[in-house]
Amino acid sequence: MSSSELKSSFSFGSGDTRLLVSSPEGEITAAVSSHAMSLASPIWKKFISPPWRPFQIIKTNKTSRSEEDGGARLSSGTQLDEPLDFREDDADALLLILRIAHLDFISVKKRLSVEELYNLAILCDKYDCVHLIKPWVDEWFRDAELQIVGESAKRLFIAWSFGRTERFRIAASVLLMQSGMDETGQLLDLKGQAIPEVMPPGIIEEIMSLRRTAIENLLEIPRRRIKSYKDSKTTMCRYSRPGCDAIIYGSVIRGLDLRNLHPDIKPEDVPLSITALAEVISKLEIYPYYSANRGVHDNCSLSDFASATASVLSNIGSPVLESHLRHMKEQSRKLLGELDP
Repeated sequence: MSSSELKSSFSFGSGDTRLLVSSPEGEITAAVSSHAMSLASPIWKKFISPPWRPFQIIKTNKTSRSEEDGGARLSSGTQLDEPLDFREDDADALLLILRIAHLDFISVKKRLSVEELYNLAILCDKYDCVHLIKPWVDEWFRDAELQIVGESAKRLFIAWSFGRTERFRIAASVLLMQSGMDETGQLLDLKGQAIPEVMPPGIIEEIMSLRRTAIENLLEIPRRRIKSYKDSKTTMCRYSRPGCDAIIYGSVIRGLDLRNLHPDIKPEDVPLSITALAEVISKLEIYPYYSANRGVHDNCSLSDFASATASVLSNIGSPVLESHLRHMKEQSRKLLGELDP
C-alpha cells in the first residue's frame, strides 16, 4: 500500500485525533476518532485522556467535567495539541485494528499471513485490545495453519497473544527441538533466521536453558564410551585384542569429527538442533574388529547410542511456564467476553 493510499485509509470520518504512522514512503499523519480509540483500548484511552494535568495536553471547546474537577473527558470538540506517535507500530496491523475500532468491518481483511498475524498479535498485546478481533480470529488461525511450516517463533507469539494454549505448547516444543544456534550464540528458527525480538516473556530463556541441558546430555552419550577406553589401562576387548579397542575408540571419535563435534565441545558451541544432534548421536557407527581365530567382534562393538538418545529426548521437559498459561487463560477469557481488558 502506497503512502497516499495509507493516508486515505487512515482517515476515519471527522477524526478529532491525529496519529503519526510510518509508511514505506515515509511518515504520514492519520485522523482518527478519540472516542473510538478510547473504547477500543485501555492503553489508548490513557494516551488520549492521561491522568496528569490534562489541560496542558488537550485543547477542548467543550468538556463534560470542569477544570476544577481535576480531570477532562473527551467530547466531540476535543482535540490533542500534538499527534500521538505510532511510528514504531506496523502500519497494516494498526490500520486493521483501527478499522475494527471505527466499525469499518467491511474493510477488515478476511485472510492474514503468518507475518501479518504476528504483527497484529504484537499490537493486540501491546494495547490490550485482543477482544476486538473475536469475530475474525478463528478464520485467520485456520488460514495461517495452512501456510508453509517454519514460522514456529512467530506462531508461538501469536498463540500466546490470542490465548491458544495447545498451539502455544506445540510451537514451543517445535522451537525447542528444532531451533539451531549461530556462531554468536543467537537462537535460530527452522529457516535458520534469528528469532524475532518480540516474544512471550521468559520463553526464549527457558528454551535456551532446556536446549543446553539436552545437548549436554546427548554429548555425554559418546563421551562415556570414549572415556571408558581412554581411562582404561587394560585391554577392554573380551578377547584381549588391543586392536579391537583402538577401532572402537577411533570409530566414535571419527564419527563425531565428521560432524564437527569434538568430544570436548561445549553445548553452546553446537550449531545443530536437538533433533539433528540426537540423530547424529543415535547413528554413530562403531566398526567391528575382525580376527582370524575369533572372527568379527560383534559383542565388543555393540552400542547403546540409540536407546540412550531416546531416553534423553523423553526427559527434556517443556519450556512453557505457569506465567504463560495464566496469560493465555486471560487472553482467552477476553476473547470470549468473560474478562474486561
